[in-house]
Amino acid sequence: MQACEQVMYLITNNIFILKLIGTLRFTTAPYLDSALEKTEPNHEIIIDMQEVKYIDSTILGSIVKFFLQDENKRKKNVCWATIVCQNEDVKQTFNKIGFDKFFNIVKEDKRIIQPAENFIRVEERVEDEKKLENCVLHAHQTLNKLNPKDKDLKLIINSFKDK
Repeated sequence: MQACEQVMYLITNNIFILKLIGTLRFTTAPYLDSALEKTEPNHEIIIDMQEVKYIDSTILGSIVKFFLQDENKRKKNVCWATIVCQNEDVKQTFNKIGFDKFFNIVKEDKRIIQPAENFIRVEERVEDEKKLENCVLHAHQTLNKLNPKDKDLKLIINSFKDK
């Protein structure tokens, strides 16, 4: 079985580092979910997006969905996690959907500097089409809760409901 090269994680000193790489589309969401399942309530979470070139709305929704469903298990912090990102286009997308209200978005964090071989790659999984469609729908419904006025999100949600 091969590992997904776009989603990796490392747990060190009660810090869960989620490393995302490259172009992240909806097909990556199940791997993201698998990685996030490895966190514990006492972990501080850092999402390393320094190597992200593009991230679609399904991935953003999957991240938010995890923190919304996990919020009751975690300590009530001011922010859910730290996101390390230097890509201005990605950061603009974060601001558009309101990520800056829930995440500490920074350009760098020395704690994420770890040898690549220390990161665990998420195993490839075969997802059936219906399960992937549900993942996309739930991710967009979650984003819609953050930004209910976004017409594009409503359009995507309605297109899945019409199937």
